[in-house]
Amino acid sequence: MTSIVLRMAYVWDCPACGSKNYSYPVPAVFEDGEQEEAYRFFNNLDDWEPLPDDWEDMRIDDCPEVVSCSCGMVFDAVIDGAEDISDDD
Repeated sequence: MTSIVLRMAYVWDCPACGSKNYSYPVPAVFEDGEQEEAYRFFNNLDDWEPLPDDWEDMRIDDCPEVVSCSCGMVFDAVIDGAEDISDDD
């Protein structure tokens, strides 16, 4: 049997046309010092613990800020339950 590599994606339904859509995550962008802080957080390391040599190779993905549907509609993206969604334009 052939194996396939699965990638994470965000699934959303277009409120304009009802089409099911998939949007890939985007790499998180860090300010100075934030990448080390994120690495320590996700790996449960204290400030005094040494980091491995390849710690800067860690990739953290984030949701896209904007998504678009094949019908042409574009929407601001929010994580389900992260904030209230309104119909304000």
